Amino acid sequence: MSKMQAYTREFRESAVGLVMSEGLSIHKAADDLGMPYHTLHGWVRAARRSRRKPVQKVQPRTKADAEARVRELEAEVRKLMLERDILKKATAYIPREQPGDAERREQEHCEDLRHRGPCTSVARAAERPHRPDDMGLLRLRHLWEDG
Repeated sequence: MSKMQAYTREFRESAVGLVMSEGLSIHKAADDLGMPYHTLHGWVRAARRSRRKPVQKVQPRTKADAEARVRELEAEVRKLMLERDILKKATAYIPREQPGDAERREQEHCEDLRHRGPCTSVARAAERPHRPDDMGLLRLRHLWEDG
């Protein structure tokens, strides 16, 4: 059974300072200090919460102030909805990857390069699994080179 250890306030402050000021990860700092990760994580979380500024709800002084704030928020909503709609439409132009497309594309790529010499891209592709974003990047690269 583990024994609960008591830490001094100075030790806590210096441990939190390692993470927050010097940029060490919580895992690294806990290992360096020889203490449990979760203890240090709790201290850092509490310090971050205490440093946050509380959100203050400001009551509008007049009806005109309230109406101006509503207009600002409505304009922001319109802007965000426009951005969302643009992104939705843009995703319609990005084709979805189907099983086997990567291998077929690599094979076509190698066949196009046969007159220039041996193609090693298939061998490289066999060494590592494809990441989902590789396919989109390959398509963009081919579009860029062809265009």
